[in-house]
Amino acid sequence: MAETGQFASAVICLPGFASAHSLASYLQTAGIETRIIEDCRNPDEQGLAAGAIFAPPQVLDKLPTRPDGTPRPWRIAMTEIGETRAEEMVLHGSADDLMMQPVSRAGAIAMIARLAKGSPRGPAAVTSREESRRDLPQFTGTQVLVADDNAVNREVIIEVLRQLGVNADVAHDGRQAADMWKNGSYQLIFMDCSMPVLDGYQATIEIRNTEKATGRTPVPVIALTAQVAGDDTERWRKAGMNDFITKPFTVKTIANAMSALLGAPAPVSQPMTAAPANTQAPAGKERQTEQAAPDLEPVIDMDVINDLKDSGGGSNALLERVLVLFEENAAISLKEIEDASGSDEADNLADAAHALKSMCANIGAARTAAACARLELAMRRGDEIDIPGSLREISQTLAATLDEIQTLRQASL
Repeated sequence: MAETGQFASAVICLPGFASAHSLASYLQTAGIETRIIEDCRNPDEQGLAAGAIFAPPQVLDKLPTRPDGTPRPWRIAMTEIGETRAEEMVLHGSADDLMMQPVSRAGAIAMIARLAKGSPRGPAAVTSREESRRDLPQFTGTQVLVADDNAVNREVIIEVLRQLGVNADVAHDGRQAADMWKNGSYQLIFMDCSMPVLDGYQATIEIRNTEKATGRTPVPVIALTAQVAGDDTERWRKAGMNDFITKPFTVKTIANAMSALLGAPAPVSQPMTAAPANTQAPAGKERQTEQAAPDLEPVIDMDVINDLKDSGGGSNALLERVLVLFEENAAISLKEIEDASGSDEADNLADAAHALKSMCANIGAARTAAACARLELAMRRGDEIDIPGSLREISQTLAATLDEIQTLRQASL
């Protein structure tokens, strides 16, 4: 295998112009000398001379052997959801790590860091997911209320909670959430911050006021939000919420938040460090999405797709349900943005953009989420912005997202 410090060059032997050039761009930005081999049927000797070769299993199988004692390149098996050959290669030692397609920026950065240290994951790339599921605590018997007006978001959080042994009741707006809490007995509430009738902040304030007036034991409330920036950073605290989680979230993010607030049982195998959800990676990831130009974001972030698969227990069932819901609701959300653009109320347009951004975040539609985030931020701040141009950008990136979903489905679902 390659030696530590050898990762200064890479060869990409990958069918598909977009994937190969996206990966090459990430590698070159990190200072890695990169070459793309156009004919993947016969990888040449130059591939063996590089520090790493990124290729699908059928290409890695054809690589010639090197003389004994000569370091071979790191072999990174490129794979897609549902494929098993790459996993088999890693488990058997004929590949050093896995990389999902389409390539995400986060995935590429993580891979570059591992190879630069001379520490590809090896079999751990395959076993870590199953182990992480076994390590999840079970909150069997815990009564949880989920408040979210978006079908995609509800589907994700409900399935995540199911993986943790929780059956949740669902409220579709803040008014319903406050009423259900008043008449129910919940040990925890997951509260979306942006909902009709009453938003999550208002609903939580009403709950806290009622608790004070009646002497009722305060219920922990975790905010679910697609952004934590500016005034929003403190708004959840002032409303009386105990913690926040940014979208997209993972099973372990939810489990950690519940553990911190409920004193959860230990995982089946090894302890999980309980930490407030606002220390998790999604908050930083969301801030990057809001600031980045759309063409710097992937159309679909495969890290989120993989997390959805993990949230569904490793099968594609949850992923498929969420993608179908997204397809059904995306056009409706886009129409709401277009309708709101004709209003004199900036908040109406900001709310509509936020709603689509939130839905996009939960399926990894990073490019559309970034476009929506910029429009929302401009409306909140009163900044000048080309609204027709923003609408075109959102429409175009959303169309690309829907096309990418079809590609994913045809490949693996």
